[in-house]
Amino acid sequence: MNDKTSLRRNRLTYFVIYMSEDELEDINPIVIGTLEEIRKNANTFHLLPKELFNSIDIFSKIFQLPRHTSDLFKIPFHLLTELNNMSHSIIFLPKYLVDTISNMESIIDYEGALVLYEEGCYDEAVKLDTKLRPILGIKSFGEFRSCSPMKIWSDLQDLFENGHSERIDIPNLDKFLSGKELNLLPAFFYTIQNDDFEKFMVQSQDVDHILEYVSGTLDNYNIRIKTMSAIKEKLSEDKTINKRLYETELKKNLNVNFKPLVVTLPGIPNIQTKRYRGDGLEDNYEIELLSIKNLGLYRAISRSAAYLELGYMGKELFDIIYKLEEHCKENISNKFIWKSMERIGDILASQLSGFELELLRNSKQISYFSELPFGLAILPGTTSPLNCYTPISGKGLTPLLRIYQSELSGVNDVLILDKCKIIIAECLKKDDSIRSYSDEGWSAIEKFWSIDEKIEIIREETNTVHRLKKFIKKNQDADILIVSAHGHYDTDRKITGILVGDELWFGNDNDFHVPEVVLLSACHVSPKGLGAINVSDLFFRNGAICVMGTLIPIHVQKNILLMNRLITYISEAMNGRTELDTLDRIWCHVVGTNAILEIIESSKKLKKWATQRNRGQSPLEKFMMNKSGVQLRPKHIYEDSIERLMEIAKEEKMEEYINAVIQSKGIFPESVFYILLGNPELVYFQLPKFMN
Repeated sequence: MNDKTSLRRNRLTYFVIYMSEDELEDINPIVIGTLEEIRKNANTFHLLPKELFNSIDIFSKIFQLPRHTSDLFKIPFHLLTELNNMSHSIIFLPKYLVDTISNMESIIDYEGALVLYEEGCYDEAVKLDTKLRPILGIKSFGEFRSCSPMKIWSDLQDLFENGHSERIDIPNLDKFLSGKELNLLPAFFYTIQNDDFEKFMVQSQDVDHILEYVSGTLDNYNIRIKTMSAIKEKLSEDKTINKRLYETELKKNLNVNFKPLVVTLPGIPNIQTKRYRGDGLEDNYEIELLSIKNLGLYRAISRSAAYLELGYMGKELFDIIYKLEEHCKENISNKFIWKSMERIGDILASQLSGFELELLRNSKQISYFSELPFGLAILPGTTSPLNCYTPISGKGLTPLLRIYQSELSGVNDVLILDKCKIIIAECLKKDDSIRSYSDEGWSAIEKFWSIDEKIEIIREETNTVHRLKKFIKKNQDADILIVSAHGHYDTDRKITGILVGDELWFGNDNDFHVPEVVLLSACHVSPKGLGAINVSDLFFRNGAICVMGTLIPIHVQKNILLMNRLITYISEAMNGRTELDTLDRIWCHVVGTNAILEIIESSKKLKKWATQRNRGQSPLEKFMMNKSGVQLRPKHIYEDSIERLMEIAKEEKMEEYINAVIQSKGIFPESVFYILLGNPELVYFQLPKFMN
């Protein structure tokens, strides 16, 4: 049994009621309709409902209010830099749902702070007020827009005064920030805690350099605290020695980027853009961009991250992604693949300033909101895809209403500490051509991990959708679900699913609940080039906070090897043998270190030479022990891995052959075409530092 814990902190919950009379009886994410019906219901490219238009600015105003009761008082500064999930809790409801919600016995687990309502929803706001008793009562949108943020902060501080905690200085904010000023918000709570709010307000006048200011502010705080943490055990009574220690450690940290980055990049594939041509969607650009900015700001505030806001730039990028995905279905030209990834990086870089490019290239972790798979980009100054050296996770932008619902209420951390229970659903038919390879691989994994106290693996044949759901239901305590199946990608209908035995399943039912982590060991279940509805995205409706999918067809044996390497590092993390503590960091390491395995797969002769022992050690073992002395740089992991392997090959006069193979065939980087969606950075396999 897993001792699994989700962190629940003292969040303040804000309710937003908006006008909508369109009751949805059957909540199905896949709606089949004619082109005319689809065009009629589309208000923006990312499908933001018109009913939400009047509410969008309300969300960015809530971001300027306390997230937690702890925001009202001084937080130990070392703790402030370690917390990476301090988010607002915002629950927004259509008018017609308030009666149903009001009759529920328990609505929220957090402190109800304020109910905000659109004009025309007063009666519903009163019902919610009666049920919840929010500490600040109710306000109409109009009242809220004109009120003083400083007054709300002051009222909350007085209400939660406990006589023990030191009160912060209330931010001197007479009116809410708006427009470009909003991009300051990722540094908002840092400056309040550090009594730097006046500098913050001065910077709000220089809107052209906000990103540099926010990034510098976060760097300054992080570097100071990391430096103090590193030397605290060495401090003495001698101030001169302490100063020298601090300055020495500070120099080490000055060039280290300790902060994450959040990116928003709107845009849809060309085929969809053409579908809406002439429908006036361009008229709603501004409201859609603000709604997307809200998502980026919300995530950046909660993660103590910098925020990079990009505009629509999808046309050529989607074409490249589509051609890549189609190319990988047939005879593969590795040169085409590498050139395509370089082109993606070049296009992104062309839209960035030098500072923004440096930020993208050197961030500690990246999470993005976009339909484009950021991780494939080979940026200028690097020779490896971004997901080889930076932990990266993505979330699509379509439909925006669904993303708002899943994001703004807050996502809790998931702690998998004592035991990780992994269930494997085998959906391949017994007579399938690759079933024997699947059985051999998963059986070996089951046997190998049966002696590890931290890992529990249960595998079952699930050759119907009914059996799959039954298997999941009887293992509700599982932490990770692996689905071994064939993927199905219908490019005409633009939808992906999985084959469960003979049944094609899109995962769009409402009668099952999956573990927080779902790994789809299936071909092209998450393609992006055509804007298809992906089965991988639909698992978020049923309990997942992180889903791994694939952009292209994958090789069954290579996939099982990757899954085994992932489980290996999960075990290492749980046993305290690595500093890789979250799922995104672990997966990034798996992908980066997989480069050497993909290199030796370039030819059968090369693989045989690399894995065959000669005088006690194989070339691959020598590679792992770095007998050559060539260092591996994550941003150049393929290039450096080849160089290290070539140094080893010189001893056995194999370098000319290896060079010829690589030059003629190239390297197929299959692992970079896996994509982590959702919030893998919140899945912990070690106790987070701030909880120690």
